[in-house]
Amino acid sequence: MAPEKEKRTIYLDESGDLGFSFPASSEYLTLACIIVPSPTALKKAIRRLKISLGYPRTAEFKAAEDRWQVRQRLLSLVPDLGIEVRSISVYKPNCYQTFRDNTNSLYNFTAAALLVRYLCSCSSASLVVDRREVKIGSLPYQFDEYLKFRVFDEEDAKLSLTIRHQDSFVSPGVQLADCVANAMWRRIERKDRTGHAVISTQIRSDRRLFEPK
Repeated sequence: MAPEKEKRTIYLDESGDLGFSFPASSEYLTLACIIVPSPTALKKAIRRLKISLGYPRTAEFKAAEDRWQVRQRLLSLVPDLGIEVRSISVYKPNCYQTFRDNTNSLYNFTAAALLVRYLCSCSSASLVVDRREVKIGSLPYQFDEYLKFRVFDEEDAKLSLTIRHQDSFVSPGVQLADCVANAMWRRIERKDRTGHAVISTQIRSDRRLFEPK
Protein backbone atom coordinates (compact mmCIF):
# COMPACT_ATOMS: atom_id res chain seq x y z
CA MET A 1 0.00 0.00 0.00
CA ALA A 2 1.33 3.44 -0.93
CA PRO A 3 2.07 5.77 2.00
CA GLU A 4 -0.66 8.27 2.81
CA LYS A 5 -0.04 11.71 1.44
CA GLU A 6 0.38 14.41 4.09
CA LYS A 7 -0.42 18.07 4.42
CA ARG A 8 2.66 20.27 4.06
CA THR A 9 3.55 23.85 4.95
CA ILE A 10 6.12 25.26 2.53
CA TYR A 11 7.97 28.59 2.48
CA LEU A 12 9.66 29.86 -0.69
CA ASP A 13 12.27 32.57 -1.27
CA GLU A 14 15.18 33.34 -3.58
CA SER A 15 18.77 34.55 -3.53
CA GLY A 16 20.79 36.17 -6.28
CA ASP A 17 19.06 38.49 -8.73
CA LEU A 18 17.08 38.46 -11.95
CA GLY A 19 19.45 40.77 -13.82
CA PHE A 20 21.54 39.96 -16.90
CA SER A 21 24.07 42.81 -16.74
CA PHE A 22 27.16 40.70 -16.15
CA PRO A 23 29.45 40.92 -14.25
CA ALA A 24 27.37 43.27 -12.07
CA SER A 25 24.52 40.74 -11.93
CA SER A 26 24.86 37.41 -10.19
CA GLU A 27 25.58 34.43 -12.44
CA TYR A 28 23.12 32.28 -10.53
CA LEU A 29 19.57 32.73 -9.33
CA THR A 30 18.65 30.29 -6.55
CA LEU A 31 15.15 29.48 -5.32
CA ALA A 32 14.78 27.44 -2.16
CA CYS A 33 11.82 26.11 -0.27
CA ILE A 34 11.63 24.74 3.24
CA ILE A 35 9.03 22.18 4.30
CA VAL A 36 8.20 22.90 7.93
CA PRO A 37 6.60 20.19 10.11
CA SER A 38 5.35 22.73 12.66
CA PRO A 39 5.08 26.44 11.79
CA THR A 40 4.19 27.09 15.44
CA ALA A 41 7.41 25.47 16.66
CA LEU A 42 9.39 27.50 14.12
CA LYS A 43 7.77 30.74 15.24
CA LYS A 44 8.60 29.99 18.88
CA ALA A 45 12.19 29.01 18.02
CA ILE A 46 12.78 32.24 16.12
CA ARG A 47 11.27 34.24 18.97
CA ARG A 48 13.71 32.57 21.40
CA LEU A 49 16.59 33.24 19.00
CA LYS A 50 15.76 36.94 18.86
CA ILE A 51 15.68 37.10 22.66
CA SER A 52 19.06 35.37 22.95
CA LEU A 53 20.54 37.80 20.41
CA GLY A 54 19.04 40.81 22.17
CA TYR A 55 16.95 41.66 19.12
CA PRO A 56 13.58 43.41 19.42
CA ARG A 57 10.56 41.23 18.75
CA THR A 58 9.87 43.07 15.48
CA ALA A 59 13.40 42.60 14.10
CA GLU A 60 13.66 40.88 10.73
CA PHE A 61 16.37 38.44 9.76
CA LYS A 62 17.86 39.24 6.35
CA ALA A 63 20.57 36.91 5.09
CA ALA A 64 22.12 39.50 2.78
CA GLU A 65 22.70 41.81 5.76
CA ASP A 66 23.13 39.55 8.81
CA ARG A 67 26.61 38.58 9.96
CA TRP A 68 27.64 34.94 9.70
CA GLN A 69 27.19 34.17 13.40
CA VAL A 70 23.52 35.16 13.15
CA ARG A 71 22.94 33.25 9.91
CA GLN A 72 24.58 30.19 11.41
CA ARG A 73 22.24 30.14 14.40
CA LEU A 74 19.21 30.71 12.18
CA LEU A 75 20.26 27.91 9.81
CA SER A 76 20.74 25.59 12.78
CA LEU A 77 16.97 25.62 13.23
CA VAL A 78 16.66 23.59 10.02
CA PRO A 79 18.11 20.33 11.39
CA ASP A 80 16.91 21.08 14.94
CA LEU A 81 13.26 21.26 13.79
CA GLY A 82 13.43 18.54 11.15
CA ILE A 83 12.86 20.98 8.30
CA GLU A 84 13.42 19.70 4.75
CA VAL A 85 15.20 21.79 2.10
CA ARG A 86 14.73 21.78 -1.67
CA SER A 87 16.47 24.17 -4.01
CA ILE A 88 17.11 24.92 -7.66
CA SER A 89 19.75 27.21 -9.19
CA VAL A 90 19.70 28.76 -12.65
CA TYR A 91 22.93 29.59 -14.49
CA LYS A 92 21.66 32.79 -16.06
CA PRO A 93 24.32 33.31 -18.78
CA ASN A 94 22.90 30.23 -20.54
CA CYS A 95 19.24 31.25 -20.25
CA TYR A 96 16.98 31.50 -23.29
CA GLN A 97 16.44 34.95 -24.73
CA THR A 98 12.77 34.71 -23.75
CA PHE A 99 13.77 34.64 -20.08
CA ARG A 100 16.21 37.50 -20.56
CA ASP A 101 13.44 39.61 -22.08
CA ASN A 102 10.97 38.78 -19.33
CA THR A 103 12.64 37.94 -16.06
CA ASN A 104 9.39 37.32 -14.20
CA SER A 105 8.76 34.40 -16.54
CA LEU A 106 12.16 33.04 -15.52
CA TYR A 107 11.17 33.24 -11.86
CA ASN A 108 7.85 31.49 -12.44
CA PHE A 109 9.38 28.78 -14.62
CA THR A 110 12.09 28.10 -12.05
CA ALA A 111 9.63 28.01 -9.15
CA ALA A 112 7.50 25.49 -11.02
CA ALA A 113 10.55 23.35 -11.79
CA LEU A 114 11.33 23.33 -8.07
CA LEU A 115 7.84 22.80 -6.70
CA VAL A 116 5.51 20.98 -9.08
CA ARG A 117 6.77 17.41 -8.72
CA TYR A 118 6.95 17.71 -4.94
CA LEU A 119 3.51 19.30 -4.64
CA CYS A 120 2.03 16.44 -6.65
CA SER A 121 3.17 14.07 -3.90
CA CYS A 122 1.04 15.95 -1.34
CA SER A 123 -2.68 15.74 -0.69
CA SER A 124 -2.78 19.21 0.86
CA ALA A 125 -0.22 22.02 0.91
CA SER A 126 0.06 25.60 2.06
CA LEU A 127 2.69 27.60 0.16
CA VAL A 128 3.88 30.92 1.59
CA VAL A 129 5.84 33.20 -0.73
CA ASP A 130 7.61 36.49 -0.07
CA ARG A 131 5.24 39.17 -1.31
CA ARG A 132 6.13 40.22 -4.86
CA GLU A 133 4.33 40.70 -8.15
CA VAL A 134 5.24 37.93 -10.56
CA LYS A 135 3.68 37.91 -14.03
CA ILE A 136 4.42 36.09 -17.25
CA GLY A 137 4.77 38.75 -19.93
CA SER A 138 1.41 40.08 -21.07
CA LEU A 139 -0.42 36.86 -20.25
CA PRO A 140 -3.10 37.12 -17.56
CA TYR A 141 -1.33 34.59 -15.31
CA GLN A 142 0.21 35.71 -12.11
CA PHE A 143 2.38 33.44 -10.01
CA ASP A 144 -0.50 31.66 -8.25
CA GLU A 145 -2.44 30.86 -11.40
CA TYR A 146 0.66 29.74 -13.28
CA LEU A 147 1.83 27.40 -10.52
CA LYS A 148 -1.62 25.91 -10.04
CA PHE A 149 -1.94 25.40 -13.79
CA ARG A 150 1.36 23.53 -13.85
CA VAL A 151 0.41 21.40 -10.84
CA PHE A 152 -3.05 20.48 -12.04
CA ASP A 153 -1.76 19.80 -15.53
CA GLU A 154 -0.19 16.70 -14.02
CA GLU A 155 -2.52 13.78 -14.63
CA ASP A 156 -2.24 12.27 -11.15
CA ALA A 157 -2.30 15.51 -9.16
CA LYS A 158 -4.99 15.47 -6.47
CA LEU A 159 -3.98 18.39 -4.35
CA SER A 160 -5.62 20.99 -2.16
CA LEU A 161 -3.25 23.95 -2.58
CA THR A 162 -3.36 27.37 -0.96
CA ILE A 163 -0.84 30.10 -1.82
CA ARG A 164 -0.26 33.13 0.37
CA HIS A 165 1.98 36.10 -0.25
CA GLN A 166 3.35 37.62 2.95
CA ASP A 167 5.78 40.41 3.70
CA SER A 168 8.91 38.75 5.02
CA PHE A 169 9.00 40.86 8.19
CA VAL A 170 5.79 39.20 9.43
CA SER A 171 6.70 35.66 8.37
CA PRO A 172 9.37 33.72 10.31
CA GLY A 173 9.13 30.98 7.70
CA VAL A 174 9.93 33.32 4.83
CA GLN A 175 12.86 34.74 6.79
CA LEU A 176 14.29 31.26 7.29
CA ALA A 177 13.66 30.38 3.62
CA ASP A 178 15.60 33.54 2.70
CA CYS A 179 18.54 32.40 4.82
CA VAL A 180 18.43 28.90 3.34
CA ALA A 181 18.27 30.23 -0.21
CA ASN A 182 21.24 32.48 0.56
CA ALA A 183 23.26 29.52 1.88
CA MET A 184 22.51 27.45 -1.22
CA TRP A 185 23.31 30.39 -3.50
CA ARG A 186 26.57 31.28 -1.76
CA ARG A 187 27.80 27.71 -2.19
CA ILE A 188 27.46 27.86 -5.99
CA GLU A 189 28.02 31.57 -6.65
CA ARG A 190 30.84 32.27 -4.19
CA LYS A 191 32.11 28.76 -3.39
CA ASP A 192 31.25 29.43 0.26
CA ARG A 193 30.11 26.17 1.83
CA THR A 194 29.75 27.33 5.42
CA GLY A 195 25.98 27.82 5.43
CA HIS A 196 25.39 24.79 3.23
CA ALA A 197 27.29 22.61 5.71
CA VAL A 198 24.88 23.56 8.52
CA ILE A 199 21.82 22.34 6.61
CA SER A 200 23.35 19.61 4.44
CA THR A 201 21.65 16.72 6.26
CA GLN A 202 18.24 18.22 5.47
CA ILE A 203 18.70 18.86 1.74
CA ARG A 204 16.40 16.61 -0.27
CA SER A 205 16.84 18.17 -3.70
CA ASP A 206 19.43 20.51 -5.22
CA ARG A 207 18.88 20.97 -8.96
CA ARG A 208 20.59 23.04 -11.66
CA LEU A 209 19.12 24.62 -14.79
CA PHE A 210 21.13 25.75 -17.84
CA GLU A 211 24.33 24.62 -16.15
CA PRO A 212 27.44 24.99 -18.38
CA LYS A 213 28.74 21.70 -19.77
